[in-house]
Amino acid sequence: MRFGVGVFATQDDVNPVTLAQAVEERGFESLWLPDIIQIDATASPDAAEWHAAFPDRDERLLRKKGYWHADDPFIALTAAAVVTSRLQIATIAQIAERDPVVTAKVIATVDRISGGRLLLAVHSHAPGTQKHWAALRERLLAMRQIWTNENAEFHGDFVTFGPIRSYPKPIQQPYPPILLDGDGSEAFRHVIDFCDGWISDRSYSPPVFATKIARLRARAVAAGRDPRALSVTIFTGDPARGHIEALAEAGADRVVFRVGAGEITQLLPRLDTYAALIR
Repeated sequence: MRFGVGVFATQDDVNPVTLAQAVEERGFESLWLPDIIQIDATASPDAAEWHAAFPDRDERLLRKKGYWHADDPFIALTAAAVVTSRLQIATIAQIAERDPVVTAKVIATVDRISGGRLLLAVHSHAPGTQKHWAALRERLLAMRQIWTNENAEFHGDFVTFGPIRSYPKPIQQPYPPILLDGDGSEAFRHVIDFCDGWISDRSYSPPVFATKIARLRARAVAAGRDPRALSVTIFTGDPARGHIEALAEAGADRVVFRVGAGEITQLLPRLDTYAALIR
């Protein structure tokens, strides 16, 4: 079992350099930062509704400000990589909203600077339409073409380029692990089709989580993929040792502790609480 830490880092909170050092010192495998490119300036989510949906999330993040002040994850993770030596660096990226040619170069550069320590997860929750799924798939496939070919070319409904040359290439071969964050039949289909693992950022109970893993693995077998080759990651805010053991029993390969947001003095006690569980 591997253990990571998810922190909603913003310009108002902890510096990613200080955070990464604290996370690595406590023996965690990975640090996860959010990717919030933009939000609708007219949107005003109801705090009570958000808190009911995500009861273990930091109350401050239920306010819109917590989202529009988020750092760019790739820049923040590069800073984190420079001051650490073992820590995996990760984000759940909004790939469907990013230019694939530019993003492929950014990801490859971060992977090289970190010495091959980048984990790339992709977000699939919103808007979740067939058009969104198709755009996400094309962007990922296009980036894979860039990472694995000297002369890359891609022609699709949403992405068209080439032939082009784009360097650097990732250190991890053929490219960093790609994990998909999502739920349901469509998400599982895409995990099996073009990803290396599944992430759930929802705090499912262990029995529900086990049922979902069983469905994913059954679909993988039906599609001719080895289910053991698909990693499974879940986010949680529950610090109970029994809960973590139950998630492992359910089939989790990695548990990411949702630490929330705040200054380093606020985060250190939370990190210490979770660190005690992995010793």
